[in-house]
Amino acid sequence: DIVSINSTISACARAARWEQSFGLLRTSSEVGLQPDAVTFASLVSASQSWQHALAVLEHSFREVRADVVIFSAVIAALSRASLWSRALALLGQLPQHKLRPNAITCASAISACDRGGHWAGAVSLLQQIWQRQLHMDTITYTAAISVCGKGSQWAYALNLLAGCRAQLLRPNTFVMNASISACEKGREWMQAISLFDELQQSKLKPDLVTLNATLRACEASCNWQQTLHLFSEKRDESIHPDAASFNTLLGACEMQPVGQCLFEEAIRCGVYPRLLGRGAGLLDLHDLSAGAARLAVRWWLTDIGYWRG
Repeated sequence: DIVSINSTISACARAARWEQSFGLLRTSSEVGLQPDAVTFASLVSASQSWQHALAVLEHSFREVRADVVIFSAVIAALSRASLWSRALALLGQLPQHKLRPNAITCASAISACDRGGHWAGAVSLLQQIWQRQLHMDTITYTAAISVCGKGSQWAYALNLLAGCRAQLLRPNTFVMNASISACEKGREWMQAISLFDELQQSKLKPDLVTLNATLRACEASCNWQQTLHLFSEKRDESIHPDAASFNTLLGACEMQPVGQCLFEEAIRCGVYPRLLGRGAGLLDLHDLSAGAARLAVRWWLTDIGYWRG
């Protein structure tokens, strides 16, 4: 039956077997099974490109009534391709088909805006969701907060975080990380630290993304003391800093007496494996920030290179 066909098409989608999915559509037609909206939504998910997804949508108009499920799947495909303008244009076509967007449709469009850095479009979609009293989940909030951060709209991002709580949704690590990143881009280090502390005190635990975003917020505000305090005192022992962590830390502390010691700690942690990858006579600075690179040169001249003879 068509339910079995749909399940098989979905399995093909997960296995990235686009041609087999369309072969199943042809088979269903040959045996007299009528495809439905789920069939075409599954085909969209199996599509290898956004062009294929749009072609499936056009084909669906000849087979079934227009359905918001198919539109949602196509908008999600456009989102994955970072085509926010096409995603919003397709969303705007729903009234022509006497359809209204649901939470999934709007969430997919918000994700497209996030990938394209179009925060104003995301805010407009959020207003539609609120006006229609549609349900928002933490995935939607994460995408919306993320795009506001990219647009340097940190205050709007924190309003969204408050809205998430008002809906009795418990913000997860992804929501909190997006909020901290928004504060980072707005150079609001105190807000970022506050969110970091809140996350640390909750049942959730900060991760490496949390640490790096909060470090960047402190560095962007030229606050080397807070950057160092966060790295040395607040960081959970389970979080192992990476090159990005040390790049931010060293950028903040480069001109401080502690800078050289911190660089040597980075060497001991092995976060810059390519630094001497071509031998002791040549420094590879590609993985280092400007501050870390200057410290690396001083370290090399003192301990490895010219001054060592």
